[in-house]
Amino acid sequence: MILGIEQTYSSSTSQPNRRAPARYPLSQTHPITTTLTDPDGIGGVPPVIYGVARDGITAVLFTVSGRPVNVPVRDNFFAYEGRPFETVFSFSAVTALEGGE
Repeated sequence: MILGIEQTYSSSTSQPNRRAPARYPLSQTHPITTTLTDPDGIGGVPPVIYGVARDGITAVLFTVSGRPVNVPVRDNFFAYEGRPFETVFSFSAVTALEGGE
C-alpha cells in the first residue's frame, strides 16, 4: 500500500520553507515523519532527508532532481544524503511504502 505524507523542510539559505512542519503522531494516516535539511545550500554539505516510520513501513519513495529514489526503512528509521549541487527544493514529497508492495 502506498501512503502519502507531509514533511518538514529546513535550510539556512534565504529560501523559505516550502511547507509548514507537520507534527503528527505516527499512525495509519501519518505513517512517517520526515525532515529535509540543507544547512548551507548548493555546493556545500549535501542535503539530507531522514525520518521515522511506523511499524510495517518498508521503504520511502521520492524523486531528487527528477531521479526516483527508494530508501529502505531499517528499525523504523530512514536516511538519504543527496548530492552537493542539490537543495531541499530538488526533492519531491515523500511517500511511504507499506509491506512488500
